[in-house]
Amino acid sequence: MARTAHSAGPSSSFTAPGREAAEWVFDFTWQGRRRSFEGTSIATVDGGLITSLREYRTNGELYDWTGTWR
Repeated sequence: MARTAHSAGPSSSFTAPGREAAEWVFDFTWQGRRRSFEGTSIATVDGGLITSLREYRTNGELYDWTGTWR
């Protein structure tokens, strides 16, 4: 079965000298079920080109850390 991507754009991002990062939500349909997951991409950049890229997928609910662990 085909997978259909509905959206995969960044929900937030930032840049620093030589680095870029973005949080994103990937929303898709697979085997007739609509699904989504959140993730983050972290890139090293040189001369406007990505020289390394690491991506992470969440496996739990996101939360904002407030100084103590849940």
